[in-house]
Amino acid sequence: MKKPLKDNKTIILFYEPSSGFGGSSSFLAGLINNLNRDKFYPVVLIKNSGPQFNKIRDTEFVKLNNYNEPERLSHFSFSFFFLRNILPEIIKIYSIIRRKRINLAHINTNIISGTPAIFASKLAGVPCVCCIRQTKPLINREKFIARFVDEFVIENSHCLALYKNHIKESKLNLIHCGLDLRLFENAKKGSFRNEFKLNSAPIVGLVGRIVEGKGQKEFILSAKEVLKVRPDVKFVIVGEAKGGEECYFQEVRELVKKESLMENVIFTGWRNDTEDVISDFDILVQASSTFPESFGLTTVEAMALGKPVVATNITGPSEIVINGVTGFLVPPADPLKLADATLAILNDKELGVNLGKAGRLRVEEAFDITKIVRKIEKLYTGLLLKNKG
Repeated sequence: MKKPLKDNKTIILFYEPSSGFGGSSSFLAGLINNLNRDKFYPVVLIKNSGPQFNKIRDTEFVKLNNYNEPERLSHFSFSFFFLRNILPEIIKIYSIIRRKRINLAHINTNIISGTPAIFASKLAGVPCVCCIRQTKPLINREKFIARFVDEFVIENSHCLALYKNHIKESKLNLIHCGLDLRLFENAKKGSFRNEFKLNSAPIVGLVGRIVEGKGQKEFILSAKEVLKVRPDVKFVIVGEAKGGEECYFQEVRELVKKESLMENVIFTGWRNDTEDVISDFDILVQASSTFPESFGLTTVEAMALGKPVVATNITGPSEIVINGVTGFLVPPADPLKLADATLAILNDKELGVNLGKAGRLRVEEAFDITKIVRKIEKLYTGLLLKNKG
């Protein structure tokens, strides 16, 4: 792949340790592809090779060794883990920063997974921007590491209230996640429907990792209620279990069997063609209840495709969906309310069309990646000027 020239440009190190499948890497692809290449030259550090990275054009990649940090570590165990895994990575990233003359570091995930890049940039005297793609209280380690970050990007207003007690409010920048609308102009409508031989059946879909709190069980229980009225509807669950969540996935499958919904509930596994899949949905459901959503890019994708959305009224989706205008917001963990909202759209085609049109307009106005990238570039420029001063 041809690399862009970097003479006289600000060189930005993007640190992305995610799998390359989810929303974090999807946003990174949109950000880098829409970056002003006359001013900025990107270098991307990755640990995996998921499909979202393949969407990034004309960019220099550096592959790092991958390791997984256990969720719970004693003080002694963490010290050993730090010396064995994190410290060598800090040294590696520090070397890359110096060798490639990096001007600014952008951590695209969160504080914990971004720890090596945060410390490496600090050691190298390079300013650092860190995204926080979650909505939950900071643990003590995050509070400590946060002091070494120059600017934060948060994705919803709840984060502002949640984190300003531990991070200077002046360092918290509310910038919503954005979507490259060009990727949705050529969605292959009908391909998914034909693949699963769904003919003209109404399709209600849920897209996301199959993990506790994402609402797959509530989705299934709402499907049971909808099918009492509309037995022709097909319910599609797109996604796979995250490592260690296979037990929950099995519980979800068992629930489908228990409720005798095998004929109407379809598991597709992970899909790299989500724009094609969603283009065949009649409704997209976002059913998260306890999962700490930061935003909800799949919801924006559905709206970009003109699809009505039913989402839980939690942090993230509540800042995307305008209730009664672009879709419906329902209480979390309430399958009956979820079913009612779904039926309201299924039984009124004109309502569904109007919600979808309004959703598309909202995405163009508020979540267009080109507008989001300009905000982030402004953040970079201000930070670099401050660092020079």
